[in-house]
Amino acid sequence: RAVALRLGLLPWSIPTILVGGTNGKGSTVATLTALAQAAGLRVGTYTSPHLQRYNERVALDGEPVDDAQLVVAFERIEAARTAEGAETIALTFFEYGTLAALEVFARARVDVVVLEVGLGGRLDATNIIDADVAVLCSVSLDHTDWLGPTVEHIGGEKAGIFRPGKPVVLGSQDMPQSVRDALATLGSPAYWPDDAYAAVQGEAGQWFWRRGAQQIGPLPPSALEGAVQRRNAAAALMAFDLLGRATLTTEVAARALQSVRLRGRFQRGRADGAQTGHPQKRVNAAVS
Repeated sequence: RAVALRLGLLPWSIPTILVGGTNGKGSTVATLTALAQAAGLRVGTYTSPHLQRYNERVALDGEPVDDAQLVVAFERIEAARTAEGAETIALTFFEYGTLAALEVFARARVDVVVLEVGLGGRLDATNIIDADVAVLCSVSLDHTDWLGPTVEHIGGEKAGIFRPGKPVVLGSQDMPQSVRDALATLGSPAYWPDDAYAAVQGEAGQWFWRRGAQQIGPLPPSALEGAVQRRNAAAALMAFDLLGRATLTTEVAARALQSVRLRGRFQRGRADGAQTGHPQKRVNAAVS
């Protein structure tokens, strides 16, 4: 936060959705990015980890930024953290990268930012941003050495991304009491699945998204594989609608669901048998 202030990044003014949780973050972030693009908004997306190149973590309109943009951001961060006449501030790898992403997005003047929490929430570097909408996809045991030994401990850490009075989208009804307590303490409006919003089964694999009296559809299945993707997509639609930067229509949602991509997540790949000796194979990479 101190370096972000030196860089002039705070207070942050770009509409932002911050996505946390044990499972579902990657799919939800990818769907939010696709929704923003389908609505004609310029979107900056920060994710982790990367598969092949660091640049994948910082994307503009779904495409990794180039080396030059990252280098400029890194140089500005280095100058800010070691500024003459001020205390030198040490940064971790992830803190450095998070600041670089924010710097790139600010300079690109994007319309919307989607941030994926790296680990936990309360003490994660992304949490220097007071998000306009927070999404908590799920809570189960993960990183217990850092976040605590029980789902109650972990839920409390992940709920650290909530802000007083700011909306929170829950991706599952199965949340620990610590999450519910945080919502009550902060007075954050909570949007629960099958309550505030719902995915309603249609015909021939199609479905409808419903929020109160509002309904859009029929919608196609998500291009991402797995039955859970409808739940993730419904949460993403709720968060995007709450952000209020564009009108959510059937056309926008359908275009996003058909175009969404997430590399390495149940992704179908083909290896050239003549070169590698391997037949066509399906890649099931476990990427957070």
